[in-house]
Amino acid sequence: TGRLDDAVTALNQARAIAPADPVAPAALGEVQTQRKAFDVAAQNYADALRLTKASGLFGGTQAVLYEALARTQIAAQEPNAALATLDR
Repeated sequence: TGRLDDAVTALNQARAIAPADPVAPAALGEVQTQRKAFDVAAQNYADALRLTKASGLFGGTQAVLYEALARTQIAAQEPNAALATLDR
């Protein structure tokens, strides 16, 4: 998990440099999912979605982010949250 830890460190730095950019939290969500830190992953995906909506960036990838968030919620055994996410 050393590489995943390095990725988290680098992505947190990227997030600090560009806090309005949704790319870093989306990538953090993926890394945290791989680490099975589902609560943190879900928060990062939610942050990426919020930033995407606020900035108007990556409008076409909102569906991808919603799907990733729902998958994370399912992995965290939160099926009702996943259904709510997919209903958005």
